[in-house]
Amino acid sequence: MQPQIEMDIKRAVFNRLVSSTFFIDARELIPLVEFTSIEHNIALLLGEFFDKYFRVPTREELLLQLSQLPEEERKFAKDYKTAVNAMYVPADVDEKYLSDQLREMATKSLIKQKITEVAKSFEIKTASEIMLDIQDLVVRSPTKQKSRIEVDVGDVKNNLKLIKVKHDERIPTGMEGLDHCLYGGLGVRELMCFVARSGLGKSVLLINHMYNFILRSKNVLFISLEMSTVDILRRLYRRALYYDKDQMISAEDKHMESWLNRFFKSSHASGKVVYFPANTFSVEDLRAEMVKLEMQQQFVPDVIIIDHLDLMTSRTKHIRSKEAHSFWRMVTDDLHSFILEYNIPCVTATQANRAASSKGLTGISEVGESLGKVQSSDIIISINQNDEEKERKRMRLAVLKNRDYLAGRIIELHVDLDLMMMVDVYHAEVSGLLKKEGNNVI
Repeated sequence: MQPQIEMDIKRAVFNRLVSSTFFIDARELIPLVEFTSIEHNIALLLGEFFDKYFRVPTREELLLQLSQLPEEERKFAKDYKTAVNAMYVPADVDEKYLSDQLREMATKSLIKQKITEVAKSFEIKTASEIMLDIQDLVVRSPTKQKSRIEVDVGDVKNNLKLIKVKHDERIPTGMEGLDHCLYGGLGVRELMCFVARSGLGKSVLLINHMYNFILRSKNVLFISLEMSTVDILRRLYRRALYYDKDQMISAEDKHMESWLNRFFKSSHASGKVVYFPANTFSVEDLRAEMVKLEMQQQFVPDVIIIDHLDLMTSRTKHIRSKEAHSFWRMVTDDLHSFILEYNIPCVTATQANRAASSKGLTGISEVGESLGKVQSSDIIISINQNDEEKERKRMRLAVLKNRDYLAGRIIELHVDLDLMMMVDVYHAEVSGLLKKEGNNVI
């Protein structure tokens, strides 16, 4: 932004501060922008008046407020009066445009301030500490703190476009029975959480979702908080190649490379697998990761998968040890707010409690640590398998919660952990993965 244009915008912003609606949006950004000391002090007086009376002052009231200035500033009374009088001159200015420009200037000021701080700290801080400082700039910028969404209920024409569900607003999971229950797939603003006891295959199911989403031309960001990127990659490639462990080791690299390249080329999509140590990854880190991937690699995901929810943490909430229910409710709330802001679906998983091991079907009451996870998620699905089903390579998904739609459905899966495969039984049958003897499917 050219210096003269920036000065003109600052002047226009200052003149519009007497608009109540604009002042509410601008007051937190004003201290970050390089206004004159007189303009800053007048903005402070406006804020004090607004906090007391819940409105901006008239010109006469603001002139009266000037008597509250520090003594060293009173000698500039004439300059203050000139500035106040300039503020109340009617101006035909687009306040939304000014607000956007003010945010841009505030962001630039923050960047300049952070760069200066980092430059001064090279001798006393490590590189990792400096990178955290820069990351804080991205995730804690005031321009991102408040993601307010407003809708006019009387704007019927546009509102109908928002509320009518279209096919392209849902992303198929690749499991026919599950997609049927979800009316076509996962909604673009939905948080879906699988719940299961330990060792039942939550991570394998999430990897299958990654494979299916990519197969349907959706870019996927897979956040691993437990397994290494190599482990996730190995399982995903086995799923795509239909290889077991031995085949993966013995197959020629050229053959695997050719097949996998065809898979990604034909799907017109890709994925990123990012590992964070357990209990170090928060929604704020997810926000920063999205920014980094888009800016550095031009990668914009269509779906986010997090393995898994119980290993997340919060950089702003520190009550985990004493109030687990509140903590997990707020972490899940933050994740749900994030997907609404970015208009992107998220799939994750959580641990069932000990009671689930003695039940044939894991229910909502068996969700581990906090029912707040259930309350904040749009879809909750339990993973179930008894000894007989394990022998027959079967598994049941039970839809425990499906916001705005019917729950209580059961979906049967065919499971082959040697191939990292979890598919709908119907799909397995028509694909020749299952054999038939009479009327029975083996």
